[in-house]
Amino acid sequence: MIIENEEVFIIDCENDPAKKIIYLPLRSYLALVNNEVANEILGNSDSSRKSLFFTAMKKRAFLDMIEIIDNLHNCNPELSLAITDNCNLRCVYCHASAGETHKKATMLVNMIDSVIDNYFQSIKPQKNFKINFNGGGEPTYAFVQLKHAIYKAKEAASKMGSTCKFAMATNGYYNNEIRQFIVDNFSQISLSLDGPAFIHNLHRPTVSGNESFSVVFETAKFFYKSNLRFAFRTTISDYSMNYWEEIIDFFSSEFPSKSIGFEHLNPFGRAINCNDVRIQLPSKEIFANRLIQILKYAENKSIKIINSASTEYDFIRPVFCSNVGIPNWTINTEGQITACGRDDAPNEFVFGKYDFKLNKIVLDQDKLNKLHQMVVTNYPECVDCFCKYHCAGDCPDRRIADKSDCKAIIKVGKYVLNQKINQEEVIYGNTISSSTRSSDTVD
Repeated sequence: MIIENEEVFIIDCENDPAKKIIYLPLRSYLALVNNEVANEILGNSDSSRKSLFFTAMKKRAFLDMIEIIDNLHNCNPELSLAITDNCNLRCVYCHASAGETHKKATMLVNMIDSVIDNYFQSIKPQKNFKINFNGGGEPTYAFVQLKHAIYKAKEAASKMGSTCKFAMATNGYYNNEIRQFIVDNFSQISLSLDGPAFIHNLHRPTVSGNESFSVVFETAKFFYKSNLRFAFRTTISDYSMNYWEEIIDFFSSEFPSKSIGFEHLNPFGRAINCNDVRIQLPSKEIFANRLIQILKYAENKSIKIINSASTEYDFIRPVFCSNVGIPNWTINTEGQITACGRDDAPNEFVFGKYDFKLNKIVLDQDKLNKLHQMVVTNYPECVDCFCKYHCAGDCPDRRIADKSDCKAIIKVGKYVLNQKINQEEVIYGNTISSSTRSSDTVD
């Protein structure tokens, strides 16, 4: 709520009902207060202690959301190439239905050249660029095109006096030649591995229905030993949610120090028609409860657990992802330019096209303007929520599909802030004491 022109949130303290957590995210302030102080700060009447509190707050650095949003909208977009719809796996929940009869297209080399040329002609010069390979199928399954795109982008950036970095979401199902190429050329990888073999193989079989775990595990070990910057993406189904201890123990034992993104299965693409009753969308309430158990269980483990909507409390963000926030260009094999990496995402995210006849990029400014409105400051339901600058209103794609779940996000958020208070042991009594947790970095 707004008090003295400041956004102030009061959260229950789980360990002590006689205390509250006071949180001012835009002032990077988090502290434990007794109930009397909390009521005084929230109350309508003036007091010397309340006045002292807000005077102290106004002296703290302020994170200006309008400025951050404006900076985002003025950034160069990142280019993301969905170079193929094809794939060597048949993951049962694949959002893109990759590799099915209607999803086998791959970009031609001349399209890749034209898209990259158009991109570098459209942006402002900067020191470093990042190009992503996301969306569609498995990028390495079109290895010739992938290599060509990287060499072409490096050449185009060099002509501007810049360098290029590359990132990719990948399934890890390939040989040492491809592994080494990735280590040599990529600076950031999201590797899909759903846990121990019995889970991963159920979720992510090969085209022929065989196991994929052994190859993907070997890839993960290759990356790990090579010190490549990578994190795991672990999709949680109704089935695998029952084995969260085994999943945590697996990653902690095999890949200490790595980050693991725990994301629940979303009913898009192949997941909609999955016939295996075990591999379904988990209950959001149960997922939230499990996620809190997972976070507790992993506290003394050598890994970091992340959930994109629920656990990101180490920085402030007005948008869920830069894909929509800037927006970035994700170009698929059909030439659509979207602000969402998910195949068949709603039309709201499509804001341009690659014109095959003219070999040029065409953007729709009206659609861009509408995408610029997808920020948490424009979501009425988020106004009084303490999570707002961390979940940023959740993924816009899930919002449009009505698949977001505020209750689960808030439940996990309360746990995270209580944990931060416990770790920092910050107490506000008659004097001001605070903990700083801030950044204007946006994902």
